[in-house]
Parts: sequence; C-alpha cells; structure tokens
Amino acid sequence: MWQAYFFSGPLKDIINELSREMSILQITQGNMGVITLNKMDCQWIEQLSRASLENEKDYFIKLNTPLNFNFLYVQSYLIRTYLLYCRINYEHIKGKYQCYTQRKPPITTINLVVNDVEQLASKTQNTRFAITFKDGKQTKYHCSKPEKFYMQLKKIFDEKKYDLNTIDIIDPNQILVDFMKTNVNNSLPIIEEEYHIKEKRLLIRIILEFENNQLKYFATSEATITSILSHFILDQQLKFTPLETYFSVFDSLGRYIAEDCQINNIYQSDEQTSIQIRVCRCKQDANICCEVTLTAGQEQQHIIDEDQTISLALDQAESISVDLFNGEDVIDIILSYDNNSQTIRILKSCPVRIIKQLLEMIKINDDHIYLASYETKMILSENIKLSTINETKFFLVKEHQTCLISIEQSDDALVAVTEDNMQNQRYLINAAMNDIYKQNKNIDQDRLTLSDDSIIDEEDSLNDTGESINDLQLKLVSTADAKCALTYQDETITISVTNEILLSSIMKEALEKLLIPLDDIDMYELKVLDDPDSPTTVDLDSSIDEIRSDFHIESATPPFLLEKKENEN
Repeated sequence: MWQAYFFSGPLKDIINELSREMSILQITQGNMGVITLNKMDCQWIEQLSRASLENEKDYFIKLNTPLNFNFLYVQSYLIRTYLLYCRINYEHIKGKYQCYTQRKPPITTINLVVNDVEQLASKTQNTRFAITFKDGKQTKYHCSKPEKFYMQLKKIFDEKKYDLNTIDIIDPNQILVDFMKTNVNNSLPIIEEEYHIKEKRLLIRIILEFENNQLKYFATSEATITSILSHFILDQQLKFTPLETYFSVFDSLGRYIAEDCQINNIYQSDEQTSIQIRVCRCKQDANICCEVTLTAGQEQQHIIDEDQTISLALDQAESISVDLFNGEDVIDIILSYDNNSQTIRILKSCPVRIIKQLLEMIKINDDHIYLASYETKMILSENIKLSTINETKFFLVKEHQTCLISIEQSDDALVAVTEDNMQNQRYLINAAMNDIYKQNKNIDQDRLTLSDDSIIDEEDSLNDTGESINDLQLKLVSTADAKCALTYQDETITISVTNEILLSSIMKEALEKLLIPLDDIDMYELKVLDDPDSPTTVDLDSSIDEIRSDFHIESATPPFLLEKKENEN
C-alpha cells in the first residue's frame, strides 16, 4: 500500500485529494503486498504531479488559468514504478488492483505495517552464502537447492564441533536460524548472503503470541520488531483478505507498539525472562486498543484496580486519562448499606461530595444520599476530605434514616456553639448521645440536655428521647468549674476544667487541640505563669485546686505555658 504525505505548495490540496492507498492482491500466494513510501518518495510524486498538469490552449500559462491533471498517467507511472518491485503474475490480478482514498481509522486502530515481506518472499533465491565465525574469519559456501540449506548448516556445525546448546547462527536481520527445527508448513528456507556465528547467551528469547499460539524466536538486541514479524509471517504462511491488511502489536503489558524499534526497547521484566509480543491480525473496523494518557498531579476520583481491564475502565470511551500516584495516597473504604457492604479504593484527598460517583460505581439506589461516620454515626460534610476523617468504614444511608440536631448554648456553657462546629449536625437516628460526645470532643466539661433541661443517658439512642426526631433540640450546659488559658508559641487556647482535674489531663487535651502527637508528650513541659519572665515548671500530678493554692492564683482563668524541652545534649 502507499500513501502520500508531507506535501506543500500550490498543489497541496490536489495532492491531499489524490492521497491514495494501493493494495495488490497476489492471488497465487493469498497474501497482501505492502509498499510504503518515505518522504523522498512523496516529494517525487509531487514533482511528477506538477509535471502532469495540462493546458491545451495556451503555451504560456496566465494567472488563474484552470489546469487539467492527468491522473491516468500518474497512476500508471506509480504502478510501473512500485508494483514491479514485487514478482506478480498480472494475469491473476488484472482488474483487481485497487486505488482508493483511505478512510481515517479510529483512534483505537493504529496500523503497524510490516515492510518488505512480499519482497522477501518473492526474491530470487541465493545459491551462495558466507558465514563469519567467532574469530572474525569468513568462509563462503555454495548450496544448490534451498531444501538442502539446513542440512548444510548442520554439517558445518558438526565439522566445527559446535555445541548447539551454546553456539548459534544468525541471519542478517540478527535472528537465529533454527536449522534443527521441523518444517511444519513445508516452506523452503530463504538463503541470505551472509550469516554470523554467535554465542547463545548473547541472544534474547522472544515469545510471540498469535491466535492462541506461542511461537519462539531468538535474536540479538539489535534485531527489530519488523524483522521478527517478517520471519513470523513467512514461517506461518499467513493468508489475508482485503480487510485484514495490517497487524497490531503489543508488549506483555498490553501497550501498543506504534513504530518499529529494536527488540531490546520492548518491555522485559528482567534480563532473565523472555520478551513477550502479542500480535493481532486486525480488520479496519475493529476496536482492539485505546488511548491512555498518563498524567501526574491531576486528581482522579476513580481508582483503577490492578486486576481491572482497561476496557472495563473505559466503558464506551475510546480514550482515558490516568493519573500516576503513590500507593500511600489511596485507601480502601467499606460502605455499609441495607445489610450489604461494598469495598471501594479511592484517593485520600477526595472530598465526601464524590458520593455521587461512588453510587454510580456500586450501582445502588439513588436514595442513599448521605455518608455517615462508622465511629460517631454523624453525617459527613460534602466538603470534608477522607484524609482528615481517619476512618475506613462508613454508613451509606437514606434521608429518613437521619435526624438533624440543633444545640443551644446556655449562659454558663464554657464551649461556644458556632455554625462551624456544633450547630445543625446530622446523625443517624440510631445514634446514641455518646456518639455526639465522641464527635464533639470539646464538650468535655459540658453536658447536653433536652430543651426542658432533662438529662439524657449517654447510652440512649436519639430515637428514645421522645422528642421530634426531625429537629432535635439540645442544650449545652456547663459542668466545669472554670477555664484555664494555655499558651504555646504564639497561640493561646482555652480549656474547660474542674477543680479536681489533673494537669496531666490538661496537657494531653492541649496537645490534641494543638495537633501535636501524644507520643511526643515527653518532649514537652507545662509551666504556670506565676511570673511571666520566669515561669515555673509544674508537677503534672497536681490538680487545678492545688495549683491555685500553691501559687496563690485568684484569677478565674489560671494561665499556663506549654514549651518544648531544651535539648540536654
């Protein structure tokens, strides 16, 4: 086949329209001949096309004069120039060659053309050949018939006392000549002009998969994909129909090989394993591959499982963008719903609002619109990221399975109720009061009551309160005796305390609020600010009452300082 390209100049539109592909059906062999053109060929065709413009009226052409293009002349010239490279019986193909404009193939069918197969199959057989041995010396031989060629190679190896387990012979394409194999297709070997002796350890084992068969080849690292495929086509004596004119070639990872390259550039897991190549004989309308774009830093919501096929990830699309990320950036979350559970792998950085995508992935009822914490049974905000939740189990629930909690702040409450932390929280209706306390850890010295100040047991569920479950009104009542102010670097936090609470508990709560790991508690010390210029380190087993008494603190808010211990070394 041929195709014109790289044209420029005033004839660009004409040449583009005449960009044709020519397929030559060699009926005697049942094969499809393929001819490819390089840039120089296409420039020559352009020059030929310029020379084939005709003007019957005027010798000197005027501006805007219409010209005729002698297509039949150009076509016949191309046929004579390129088709005569092949040995063809024109009686068999008369009236059957085709010139046509190629339909643009879909993105999923990229054509890899195997060059010169027809020329290789139809070339005149050599009767003389030379072998270059390991010492660099070359010996010439004569073989009268192709069917005797393998026997002659075996005789040469016997005379040289070569060990077939360690020594091989390769052809000019750097591919092993396996003269010991059985000829299953009764095809005659092609005698090349020169061969080389190589050590077997220098050859790469290649496994070529084709239509549920595995074919084995050995070649040097300089051998090319097209050379391997040429041997493969000739060995198998493949037959074609006009719609099966090309191969698609893939490596062992399923990646499409679009261009010819040396075999050592094909993926190989390690040097000890074989290079695996998969060859598919394709029709023009077949969709057997897709385009995958690898990006970095583009957040994707759907994690492709390592065992999932690309076709499943694509669905009906022909291309997909895939983000590369560290395995530590993903988590497996378990969604429980309607007595069922589903495990989904997802990026930690994803916000909860991707719940819609999760629903589509697991294909459950759209009525499940809320994601709830497994630990506290609170409905999670859509803007919160999974990485900040530190949970892997969640409930997926419907709206009627939830209730809205409104918390009213009493005058003596030590914790301020704001829109951002405690007002209008939504929980599962089977959540207990203890779940609300777990969610709102800063209510450590306050208590939640019903609007009529009645006490609710921490183990009671919200359903058992006797109140309207659609909008449950709770009141925040203080049980603390005071507050203490704790300064760390440039930040000051307030902690609600009772008189009996120990300073060790205050220090732990301070570390949590300052986002300092509790495992590092021994690296810090707590001081009372009795003297701002020289604070005193305190005993963590002391209570607030003891600190007030020992340091004569009359302020309602005892001041403390948290510092990192100095390095004694």
